[in-house]
Order: sequence, then C-alpha cells, then structure tokens
Amino acid sequence: MVGVPTVAVCVKYVPDVEQVRVDRETGRLITEGVPMRVNELDKNALEEAVRIKEAHGWKVIAITVGPEGAKMALREALAIGADEAYLACDEAFEGLDTLGVATVLARAIEAAGGADLVLCGEVSLDSFSGQVGPKLAELLNAPCVTCARALKLQDGKVLVERAL
Repeated sequence: MVGVPTVAVCVKYVPDVEQVRVDRETGRLITEGVPMRVNELDKNALEEAVRIKEAHGWKVIAITVGPEGAKMALREALAIGADEAYLACDEAFEGLDTLGVATVLARAIEAAGGADLVLCGEVSLDSFSGQVGPKLAELLNAPCVTCARALKLQDGKVLVERAL
C-alpha cells in the first residue's frame, strides 16, 4: 500500500451479555430490551491497533457490519483512538452467516482503501464462533494468526505471540 500504513479493526455490536436472559421454556436467549455494546474482545484488538498507531504512526480504521444502531460501536471505536470508522449497513445483511459477514467486511476494507494489517477479536461474545477472522483473511488472501496475545512490528514484519 502507498501512504500511511493502515490497520483495520473489525468491531461487532453485540448485546450486553451480562444482561441477556434465557427463556426457560424454549432455551432461547432473550435479547429484547438488552443494551448493545462493542464486543469486549474487539476492544482488545482496537486497543492493540491504537498502540501500533502511537508507536509507529499507522492509521487505524474501525469497520462493523450491522444496523444503523451499530454506529454507537463506531463512536466508541473513535473515542478509543480509531482515525476513521465505517458502517456496512443494508437490510440484506441481516442474518448473514459468518462467511457472509466476512465477505461484507472484506469489501468494506477494500472500499476504505485497504489495510496493511487487519485485527479482529478472538470471538464475539454473542456467538463464540471465532470464524469471521479466518474467513476474512482467506478472502483478503492474507495470512491469519488466531489467539494472538501480543503483536510487535519489527523490520517491516508483524511478530505475533500466540496462546496455544
């Protein structure tokens, strides 16, 4: 990429898991009336991106897929230190599976000018699938490291400490 290196962070707008209830009869989660927030593990990725920005002068962009209300997640990302924030919002995106979400995120990253590094939280606290990040890496034809615990930029490379 030309210009300032960019790190994109995927953030998900999820129900506050501490306030979600379970319907005793159906076993389904009750999320109606539950406040929404940025997925806590995505905040970790965002904070790491901001550290890279502060240490190396990179630009940080935050991207989410969701309804108009997901703008709140992006406002929080900007408050944490993202330079730009993008919402991919369309009724057609409602109910997407993990590959669909990864596809929309890949297109959004490309539309924002691309990224030299993409960070995602380990899992989202509403589904725990952990599938979007690896699928996104495949779509972007980029390497993928899961369960990262620390990142270090050195000699033009990203060194990753990984938990096993």
